Amino acid sequence: MNADRESTVRLAALPKTHLHVHFEGAARASTIAALANRHHLRTPDLRQYEGLAGFIDRYRKITDLIRTPDDLARVIDEVVADEAAHGVLYSEPMIGPKLYADRFGWPLDDAFAYIDRAFQQAALRHGIEVHYQIGVNWARPTEMIDSMAQFAAEHADARVVAFGFSGEEPADGLDRYRKACAIVRMAGLLVVPHAGEVEAPSWCERPWSCSARRGSRTAFAQPKTLTCCACSRRGGLFAICARPRTFVSARSRAWRHTLCRR
Repeated sequence: MNADRESTVRLAALPKTHLHVHFEGAARASTIAALANRHHLRTPDLRQYEGLAGFIDRYRKITDLIRTPDDLARVIDEVVADEAAHGVLYSEPMIGPKLYADRFGWPLDDAFAYIDRAFQQAALRHGIEVHYQIGVNWARPTEMIDSMAQFAAEHADARVVAFGFSGEEPADGLDRYRKACAIVRMAGLLVVPHAGEVEAPSWCERPWSCSARRGSRTAFAQPKTLTCCACSRRGGLFAICARPRTFVSARSRAWRHTLCRR
């Protein structure tokens, strides 16, 4: 067994935390195909896309396949089962209850309660712990972002531990996100944005912004590789997501980054 392979095998056996899990994108390929067949839709090509915009487009195509509450519960259960199978003790998915409230015609609280119940039942069944990040897209209207920040703050005692931003980084500055960040911080939640896919890692270290604190995390890019680094939490060691062929080198670079040493 070569050194890289041995290192990967040893890491696979370690207890882990998995933070900022976009659970729809973690759905099994077989489930994506089954949902497409059930709803008479084309199965999206998951391997061919160009850049971040193409990746986001593929992700949206996956979420579009989740058309019923049963679809949602199936994806959640399988994602939690797969987390457990990979040694994850604590998982922290990013959830978007507003997406499913709008899709199913539910009140926002009902959508959150359904997602929470599905995750907690799966967590009990598969023997792991699950808490949540409430996620919004950078491009959403400011009023909607602020209202979801308030929703996250009000659910800080219901396993919501963080508030995150996803999608393409805004080119017009960060000022309009100040209020939302202030709301969730006042509730004791972490702010966990995507950052570094387009701009440099320093982009999220601006004085007011969502820079990492102890126990938080960020993302930054190496050429052709997106690496997410996570600090220890809930008894796990660490989790780093990278393309397999760059896993070891990305790991060594990640822990030298200033955000990981705070």
